[in-house]
Amino acid sequence: MAPDYHRVYLTMHRLVFDCASIDHVLMRELAALYSAYSAGQPSPLPELAFQYGDYAGWKQRQIAGGSHAAQTEYWRQNLSGDLPPLELPTDRPRPAEPTWREEWKHAPYRRR
Repeated sequence: MAPDYHRVYLTMHRLVFDCASIDHVLMRELAALYSAYSAGQPSPLPELAFQYGDYAGWKQRQIAGGSHAAQTEYWRQNLSGDLPPLELPTDRPRPAEPTWREEWKHAPYRRR
């Protein structure tokens, strides 16, 4: 590999990112950050309105307030026992037995 050629490998579960999020958010933001940082510029992305710590604090206050117990009980009742498979529309027929194969998405970034 040439000294000015770099690769970034990201591994994530499909529940974390869907294809639209990867294409329209993650890859664009990575490309914008890479272009800016490689040119010695600051991040071009806007500051986030709130951070994960803000969400965690909100969740802790919600739990301490007692509403969490009722919500937990609701989901425990609704998710107890054997659940049927979730039949979502797909672009091809499902195999009779799940294969659990992963899928790779290659999105090369070419610096301009």
